[in-house]
Amino acid sequence: MSSPPRQTVLCFASFFKGNRFLQRLHEEGCYVILITSDKFKDDDWARQYIHEFHSVATFEDRAALLHGVAWLFRDR
Repeated sequence: MSSPPRQTVLCFASFFKGNRFLQRLHEEGCYVILITSDKFKDDDWARQYIHEFHSVATFEDRAALLHGVAWLFRDR
């Protein structure tokens, strides 16, 4: 019998925050995807716990953000 697929957690960070949360998700067996703005992409993220890291120009353009997320998940 196969084990259930692990959960994917999509995190949006509009500020540099949440490293402990990302670590906990990873420890719980989740597949962690982080999306932040270009302004914070070079900050000291806990990348060892993040499976996919993406950045967008801004969170203010909701249509572009939704389009980007839809593109990201197009084949999942």
